[in-house]
Amino acid sequence: MTAVTGCVIALGGFATATPASAAPSAPHGARAGVVPAAIAPSFTGRSDYCDSYVCGSGTFTDSASKKHLSGAMSVRFPCNKGVTSARIRLITSTPSGEQYGGWHTTQSCGQYALFGNLAWTQSEPIYAWAIQENRSGGGTATGSWVFL
Repeated sequence: MTAVTGCVIALGGFATATPASAAPSAPHGARAGVVPAAIAPSFTGRSDYCDSYVCGSGTFTDSASKKHLSGAMSVRFPCNKGVTSARIRLITSTPSGEQYGGWHTTQSCGQYALFGNLAWTQSEPIYAWAIQENRSGGGTATGSWVFL
């Protein structure tokens, strides 16, 4: 087994390892590898789901407290496939389980319905969030989860 030394640099949600020889040295009086505690910055993420009958996405930014999201969602469904409406909502994953937002519905086929300036606040920290979609005559599908 080989030990890995160095530091990790986060780039847009992806982490890359830097060899110890290329890692910056710690300031005088600080231990190498120790990062001072700080308030976590806000993070914007996107959740998507598409199939032949419904397509939607949500983009939200979390607060530093991880208890508030703000953003927008959009959903569309094709014409001439027997679908008469589509709806979308936000789901959050919390310490006590999943919490579900109210549905936002459109009955206009072939074009995206935008639901903007949305705000979600809860008392528990949000671990992750996703969009959930439903269409007339069909089941409910959950988009990709965004982990905070």
